[in-house]
Amino acid sequence: MEALSRGMDFVIFVDNNKQAIHTVKTNVSMCGLEEKCEIYNNDSDRALKAIVKRKLQFDLIFLDPPYKRQKLKSLLEMIEKNSLVKESGCIICEHDPEVMLPGAIGELERIKSISYGMSSLSMYIHEKKEGEQNDEHRGMPGQL
Repeated sequence: MEALSRGMDFVIFVDNNKQAIHTVKTNVSMCGLEEKCEIYNNDSDRALKAIVKRKLQFDLIFLDPPYKRQKLKSLLEMIEKNSLVKESGCIICEHDPEVMLPGAIGELERIKSISYGMSSLSMYIHEKKEGEQNDEHRGMPGQL
């Protein structure tokens, strides 16, 4: 919601928790932003597979999986393997401070990691390797 209020063109919300999805739908409706988002009650693996089929790419991806069932590394690998984040796009992962994420996964490079209280954030940027072609025809601009 914050991204939309600050100019993001379009957002896809995915959560496996029905109450969280209900809250998002309520907030989106109250703000009149239904045309600027899609909302899915789904797990991350199935959601990513659907996104791959649609051949979407994103400027920004925010991953906030349940702390007790961390699978951020595999989600990052799937995102990287399927080119789901645009060149110079960003992935922000919220996680337990004890979770150690790799410094790089393919073309995703961790550029920052910060801990505060019982949470940590790690930020990855997608940088194309030298000599690769730019593939701008995929996805919609400004997606989250």
